[in-house]
Amino acid sequence: MGNRSSLPVITGRAAAEYLQDWLHISAIVKVVSDDRKHLYFRGKDQIGRRMEYRVETVAEADYHNIYERIPNPEQPEAWEWTDAIAVRRKG
Repeated sequence: MGNRSSLPVITGRAAAEYLQDWLHISAIVKVVSDDRKHLYFRGKDQIGRRMEYRVETVAEADYHNIYERIPNPEQPEAWEWTDAIAVRRKG
């Protein structure tokens, strides 16, 4: 239990707002989250490409990494790091 509260805290809404405000992603839709470690989104980047985004909790750090890739169900591409979000810890 103590380990969970030490993880940086971010909500899907806060992550979506960051994607929109700082990375200028539009049409953001939260797809799914898994075990409080990853949040997944779809959206359009600045040049209008449909993209997938993964926000990943970094244990024992004050940030979340953001990765992106072009969706391709037939042959998924590797995630590429694009940014990091500074977050608060729950006390």
